[in-house]
Amino acid sequence: MTYPGTKKSHGFTLIELLVVVSIIALLVAILMPALNKARMAAKRQVCSSHLHSMGLALRCYEEDNNLRIPPQVDRNTGNESYDYSKPGNTYQPFQAYITHIGGKFKSGTTDQLKSFQLGKLYNAYSGKGYVDKPEMLYCISQQNRESDYVRKYTYEAYTQDGHWGTYFLPGDDLIRLNYDYWVHGKKTLDQLNSKPVVFDFIYHWITNNHRSHGRAGNPEGFNTLFGDGHVNFCDDKLLCSVDNETNGRWGNITVATGSGTGPGDNRAMFEALIERLFP
Repeated sequence: MTYPGTKKSHGFTLIELLVVVSIIALLVAILMPALNKARMAAKRQVCSSHLHSMGLALRCYEEDNNLRIPPQVDRNTGNESYDYSKPGNTYQPFQAYITHIGGKFKSGTTDQLKSFQLGKLYNAYSGKGYVDKPEMLYCISQQNRESDYVRKYTYEAYTQDGHWGTYFLPGDDLIRLNYDYWVHGKKTLDQLNSKPVVFDFIYHWITNNHRSHGRAGNPEGFNTLFGDGHVNFCDDKLLCSVDNETNGRWGNITVATGSGTGPGDNRAMFEALIERLFP
């Protein structure tokens, strides 16, 4: 019943509400891929900026250290070297991500972790270095992964005591990056020139920094710092497709059928992959 002088109010009907909800859902479905691509592109740009900064830091380190960039390290012996290509050498590429080693390789008689490779660009105990912040040594695209295996390649994993470079995970003795550092047997950036020096992590398929659909997707590509200081994003389709690394393949690059290992444990596969990073 309505009374004189009153207006009848009209609400939304159920059908009208369902139509509105359906339109919103459709718009979200249309926009989400574009938003995801924009977010991934922004992260790639931040990654590229980090690599540029590392290039400058390596140049400054080189000038302060008799025109030598940091050597690579064998985690088993603590030995540093610029050339692991000699016959019989057991150095594996996965060690290219190491920045600090604890245990028997601690610095002197103190409890300080000893820094190696790109870890030399930042002194965790003084808070000073060739990079302003240790976060710059990590690609942000690797963050917030659900896998514990992948999480140990993130900055957050090594800051549980409040400082990066002074703490490693329980039961472990390493601090890791999600970038690889590779000197190709050279000692200076000028000698490296057009060779990839620091690049997105190449270990196992699931650990690549830039992935199209999270952990299950193919790599979108690899950001790479070259010896001359420029950074390039490589999206070589042969490098970024076909997940079959355990059969001696990554992308469409065949190395040794039945190897049972990824490129981090297979030097021949690793070097075949980084050959495709060249501009």
